[in-house]
Amino acid sequence: MIETVRASIDNDALFERSGRVSTPEASEACLAEITRALESVKTLSERARLLLWRARVRSNQGLDHGASEDAAAAMALFQMADDTELAIGAANLGAAHAARFGWRLR
Repeated sequence: MIETVRASIDNDALFERSGRVSTPEASEACLAEITRALESVKTLSERARLLLWRARVRSNQGLDHGASEDAAAAMALFQMADDTELAIGAANLGAAHAARFGWRLR
């Protein structure tokens, strides 16, 4: 029987990296790590944080509507988890990203 071992994700390091990725390669690596982490989260807050971090990376790299969509999803999850401060932060990131590119939030 083959057993799959999932690597541990360092959330603090991932958060720091998500705010300072500066190249497409670093962005892709960070996005891949966030995607792996999203597969194993157990709480609303954890999922919301990862979505917010993914939104940061996407926004910092000027990537598609995904940044605003991730931020909106994070905001909704933070609201469900009763974390108003982070919900507002997610809403601000999504709105800033959308405004920067002239998009309207859905």
